[in-house]
Amino acid sequence: MGRGELDIIVRCGSILAFVEVKARHGERCGTPEEAVSAAKRAQVARLAELWLASRPWALAGVTEVRLDIVAVSVRGSSAQIRHLPGAFSGGW
Repeated sequence: MGRGELDIIVRCGSILAFVEVKARHGERCGTPEEAVSAAKRAQVARLAELWLASRPWALAGVTEVRLDIVAVSVRGSSAQIRHLPGAFSGGW
């Protein structure tokens, strides 16, 4: 299909989301969402387009397609999880 992988593809009602998951231990190098580079965003968008092109039936009943980020910040034995819906655009 293309180079790379889609972390999560999820449908909730009429929303279809392609989700990039990024985790970081501490924030010395920035937050997890900051680690999703422009190149990675472009790759996820391209892979989502390829996925949809090969599965047009997946859009039945879908009114919104979005690209989300799930950011996981790990500190010691605990983690904070943030869901950022529509965190970046795929040109839809």
